[in-house]
Amino acid sequence: MNLIEIYFLLVTIITSGVILLIIFVPKAIGKMCKSKICLMGKTAVVTGGSFGIGYEIVLGLAQRGCRVIVADKIVNNDIKNRIIQETNSTEIYLEYVDLASFHSVRSFADRLKKKEEKVDILIHNAGIGPCSGAISEDGLNITMQVNYYSPFLLTHLLVGLMKSSQSARLIFCSSLIVSAFLNIFIIGRKLEQVFGDYKLSKFCLLVASDIFAEKLRQYNITSNAFHPGAVHTQIHYQFFKHNFFTICNKILGPLIFKTPEVGAQTAIYLACANEVQNITGTFFGDLMPACKPKDISNKTLCETIWKGSEKVVKLKKDELLL
Repeated sequence: MNLIEIYFLLVTIITSGVILLIIFVPKAIGKMCKSKICLMGKTAVVTGGSFGIGYEIVLGLAQRGCRVIVADKIVNNDIKNRIIQETNSTEIYLEYVDLASFHSVRSFADRLKKKEEKVDILIHNAGIGPCSGAISEDGLNITMQVNYYSPFLLTHLLVGLMKSSQSARLIFCSSLIVSAFLNIFIIGRKLEQVFGDYKLSKFCLLVASDIFAEKLRQYNITSNAFHPGAVHTQIHYQFFKHNFFTICNKILGPLIFKTPEVGAQTAIYLACANEVQNITGTFFGDLMPACKPKDISNKTLCETIWKGSEKVVKLKKDELLL
């Protein structure tokens, strides 16, 4: 690398850093859910609840008296005991599920149907970053499967349990961060190349959330999506795997990004607050409605995504939502 290349590299890094500070530092503080609603008697399922934002969502629900089922690929007694120690709640149950496998998702759903009478809150929090075109055992892009197709399938499989609740809440973790970055480039490489399948998966979640809202309204089930904000979690390391960015993320991440606890607040708010109990088909960020991408208004596109997803996850006739 010659001096000119080094110069432009430094300029790009400094410029990108300034942009990040301007965009995210004011938002890094975030808002905390102040709802005092007791959730005793409620049962929640939280995917990806063993670490990061999901773990904080579990804590937020458990400390309000909710019975919480943590669905994750990593489940052990250490995680369960830590949650119990932090909340004094013993109503914590861990269930294994690998969202990169439709077989695992169906097995998890079958176990819940045998054990549970109802599900009051279903939070699709689990997600991964770009995986360089990695393919799942089902032959799908693994980022798309974990982030979108498996939540789409799991929701269909658990709709029966949600109908048994007097008023169930369905919550999807989407994102606006990718859209904010599309016009920024780092070292001449368009971030769209990096965020492609990740961005698509998060857009599809918004599409699914809106259509679930329409189809489940008659059963008193609400469906909303949320943007947690820029949160300092392990997912960042999947976006930029270069050693330099890893070091920068470790140093600057805690300073400019939200903590997982703050990032979890909107999900907790949607799960318990009275003021959103009748709101459905909305996208939230920092406890407030947020703007959706313009393409979400393209009904033909959204219907195509929905119908295509039904085929990809191989829904049976009795699993389809009319």
